[in-house]
Amino acid sequence: MKRRLLHSTLLALPLVLVRPQQGVSPGPNCGDFLVHSVTLTADLHCTGYGLVAAANGITIDLGGFTLSGDGDPNDVGIISNGESKVTIKHGTISGFDVGIDTTMLNQNQSKLKISGVTIRDCTHNGAKLTGDGVTVEKSAFIANGAAGLSLDAQMATITSTAFVGNAADGLVLKGDHLKLTTSLATANGGSGVTVSPPSALLTIQSNTFARNALAGIALNTFLGTKITQNTIVGNGDDGISAATATNTFGGGVGPGNSFNGNLVGGNARNGIEIAGMSMGNTIAKNRVFGNALDGIVVSSEAQNTLIQGNTVVGNAMAGVDVENAVNTVRKNVSNGNGLGFAAPNGVIDGGSNTARANANFFDPCTASAIACPPPFVPKAGPTTPTCGMHVTTSITLGADSPVCSGDGLVIDADGVTINLNGHTLQGNRSAGATGIDVGTHDAVTIENGVVRGFDIGIHTGAVQNGPLGNLHLTNVEVRDNVGDGAILDGDAIATVTKSVFAGNGGTGALFGAAAVPHVSASLFAANGGDGLNALGTECTYTTVTAAKNAGRGIATSGVAGECTLKSDLLVGNGQDGYAPSGSMGVTVTKSTIAGNLFDGIFDTDSSALIADADVVAGNHGHGIEIGGGFPSTVHRLTKSTIVGNDGEGLLVDMGVPAVVLEKNLATGNALRGFTANGTSATFTKNEADANAAGGILAAAATDGGGNVAHFNGGTEQCSATLACQ
Repeated sequence: MKRRLLHSTLLALPLVLVRPQQGVSPGPNCGDFLVHSVTLTADLHCTGYGLVAAANGITIDLGGFTLSGDGDPNDVGIISNGESKVTIKHGTISGFDVGIDTTMLNQNQSKLKISGVTIRDCTHNGAKLTGDGVTVEKSAFIANGAAGLSLDAQMATITSTAFVGNAADGLVLKGDHLKLTTSLATANGGSGVTVSPPSALLTIQSNTFARNALAGIALNTFLGTKITQNTIVGNGDDGISAATATNTFGGGVGPGNSFNGNLVGGNARNGIEIAGMSMGNTIAKNRVFGNALDGIVVSSEAQNTLIQGNTVVGNAMAGVDVENAVNTVRKNVSNGNGLGFAAPNGVIDGGSNTARANANFFDPCTASAIACPPPFVPKAGPTTPTCGMHVTTSITLGADSPVCSGDGLVIDADGVTINLNGHTLQGNRSAGATGIDVGTHDAVTIENGVVRGFDIGIHTGAVQNGPLGNLHLTNVEVRDNVGDGAILDGDAIATVTKSVFAGNGGTGALFGAAAVPHVSASLFAANGGDGLNALGTECTYTTVTAAKNAGRGIATSGVAGECTLKSDLLVGNGQDGYAPSGSMGVTVTKSTIAGNLFDGIFDTDSSALIADADVVAGNHGHGIEIGGGFPSTVHRLTKSTIVGNDGEGLLVDMGVPAVVLEKNLATGNALRGFTANGTSATFTKNEADANAAGGILAAAATDGGGNVAHFNGGTEQCSATLACQ
């Protein structure tokens, strides 16, 4: 017969049980009531309840062993009956109905501490905790049948803890003065964390919420909550969903809520949504990239919200959607979204908002009371352009062109500067028409205006790298052309800065086989092909944004020399974020590559990929795939974060000669963190956590030491060739 305490009996424990005297060793055995500290010396399997904490100040040290159950209803691994200062540490609890339960007697639990405990494979919640001063640290709640952890507490802290693959929410929080930091919630069947009513004065900081079936963070009836510096990517609903925020506190107006400094990308609905009654919220300094609906949306019920200093790029609908006039929008950047800003009349325009290359290119703040400055202010000038005008000397326009059925301007000499002077060259989209035809001329500069509505916006032929210099495009917007925005051929250095290529039917800018593109501070958005493609000898891209292009964000196809990307943003593109092919060497540093439909980086056959300090997150294929290289090639990946991608974090295909990986983090990816197939791979100080199919798979790996793998699915955390911690 099972040794079982029925639930109804347990509720009466304080009245009927005669507890062991202090100092009598409890064993421990299944069902023991513990009145002094104990340490497991072997695994303990129970067919009823596990252990009951029945005295203040005791420690249950699992000793690195497993306390397990057989999953019968109402069985609990460890029960605490309201005792204070109980510590549970260092081991695993699995296979019970609930792993740890302090709620069964509805008594106040003071200063419970759970440290270094993994609770997994329980039928319902991993743990149900209540009380004051609860601490959960360095623990994990994995593959439980309901929520990983349900916490109803005051003054509680959860830190460095993982919530992985639970059937419902990873974590359910209720109470006041709660703090969740440096934790991970991924692949849960509900939200990463749900805040239940009533709750107030919460801090959710420096966590990762990736690939949960619903929202990354779901807030319901809360106030005074601070959500800051989190990474929230690839979730099946909103990144942050604030459904019903209330600011009524003690009969008055309570503290507002703040959403600051978060990276929110590649989520299946909105990035940040404030959907309920609230007052006094602040949404500031967030980076919101490549979400499937709005970047930031504030509902008509929310009042006195400040939306300030956010960078919102590559979202499918509005970058910022504010539905109530009693809100302030200030100093936001909204580029390459479906709309820039959507806001009713009366919204408080705090000034300094900017919007470029959103779907409605003619009004940077579409359907909005926000007064974004126009990208160009037409000025007086000496030249009135005509269609097909031939240019032999530098000119400054003083008017827009007529709508041309053929070419706009044709350049007939070297050393010419075309100052559009804020004006527009415009075509009627006729086949074969070019906005500015540079021909083969050298040292041409085009600046300060718009080229739109042609077959090709700007075209250079076999430009020679002559004594006068090279091609320069500065502060030019090339948009709404039938084919490519610009085709820049020849063996000259083509310098493009502070320019926009948007809404063109083909590639935003295509650099020919001999061109040497140097591109900086420019935006390639919503083009029908790639954002930017180079076929030439080498390339340098700095602070480039490529968003919502139907093809790849940036492609380097057959580049014979080296290509460098630094501080670029490649988000929400219809294929890969970055796809190098055939390059002698590719370096990607300090770039963010998020929410792309295929891989973040897909390197098919470049001689060497160097990726350093990048964030590759929420892409719908692999984070990074390396698929080839010359026999002497060594690919290097260092200090990069690869999180929440729908395939492998890093995949190194068969035939790649060698790869060196050092100090990278791969977490919350749908397959493995790192996979190196048949490759000479050296792993040093990498970390793979909570990836669904495994941590590190590398049969031919060299162990450089210091690798870490925790809480991954599959059959092993690390390949046998690696000594992972």
